[in-house]
Amino acid sequence: LILLTKNESVNISKWGSWIGKLKTVNELVVVDDNSTDDTIKVVKKLASKRLKVTVLIRDLNDDFSAQHQFAVNHTTNNMILWLDADE
Repeated sequence: LILLTKNESVNISKWGSWIGKLKTVNELVVVDDNSTDDTIKVVKKLASKRLKVTVLIRDLNDDFSAQHQFAVNHTTNNMILWLDADE
């Protein structure tokens, strides 16, 4: 699962716990655009024995395509799901 974030701690706190319950998701790659809130702290709390969490900090520079590709390059699974933090 790939998640692009910037100041999404409130949203992730609301729905983040269900990620660990998804049996098909064992990896979460977060590419954060220099959040100034607790996004990174909230995301790291999602890690568990079954869910590997990787957090990468990178400037978006208004290029979502590059951000997605950067995230894909850091995944280890063959099947990848993207999710917006505010969905």
